[in-house]
Amino acid sequence: MAQHCDIFRDLFHPDAYFYPSPDFRILYPDPQNLEILNPVFCGNTLKAEDAIREPLVEFSIAKNDQFYTLMMVNLDGNIYEENREVLHWLVSNIPGQDISKGKTLCPYLQPLPLKNTGYHRICFVLFKQESKYDDYALEKINISHPQIFAERTFNAPEFYLKNQDQLTPVGLAFCQMEWDKSCTTCFHEILNMEQPIYDFEWPKPHFEKQEEFPEEYKAFNEVSVIRDIDREILQKRLKRVSPFENERKKLKFPNIFHYDERTDMPTWRQLEKIRENQGYGKYDGLYRNPIDN
Repeated sequence: MAQHCDIFRDLFHPDAYFYPSPDFRILYPDPQNLEILNPVFCGNTLKAEDAIREPLVEFSIAKNDQFYTLMMVNLDGNIYEENREVLHWLVSNIPGQDISKGKTLCPYLQPLPLKNTGYHRICFVLFKQESKYDDYALEKINISHPQIFAERTFNAPEFYLKNQDQLTPVGLAFCQMEWDKSCTTCFHEILNMEQPIYDFEWPKPHFEKQEEFPEEYKAFNEVSVIRDIDREILQKRLKRVSPFENERKKLKFPNIFHYDERTDMPTWRQLEKIRENQGYGKYDGLYRNPIDN
């Protein structure tokens, strides 16, 4: 499912992937009832209002003498740079399973899917550290004002590339969220900025200028087979007559014997044969010669 949603491609590299541990779980307590937990699986949909507070993070694979790094990013929500992510949460040097004892490099910010942009992919990645590690390339960027949305611009592939000797991804969970009113509240009250709103610009309809006598050669003027219809009908009529016999007259019920021919002809040929027998359209000349009138 992660490959189908291009999670590995946008987090690491188009050809990179790993097998996430099933013991890594992200659980959001329901705002109305804290006993109800909304889990983050593999692409399930959650409400943004359910993710206002930090989630519960569980990973039983952790060892007490091992350090971990937890990263949370929005792959589709950056409004400042193309092909960049939004960093919502980053905690390093987590001893065992106790996230509260880790070092918070970027404080938690609720997911902010933008209005009229559909579902956004919210990803949680758990990295195993080789040792306690403080020289993160992220610290050099210095997110000193996490309440400023622009400072949360993040490049996840570059971050992992610079720290790949110390970090190994072991856990992955992601969900999809779309805009709701909690996003507007967060933009106004926490980030102190106007909410970005996107609208789809439909292309304007194109109407060809009407001309009484078009000068251009139109497609319907082209005929794949150009022939003299009158000459063709005359030749067909002459084949039906003999100088020693009277000219064939139009039958009163011309299609009464047509039933036997239906099994040997395609439909379009059957319809053409009916028109010919009845003298409709161009076949009128088979039975009525304008010269005879």
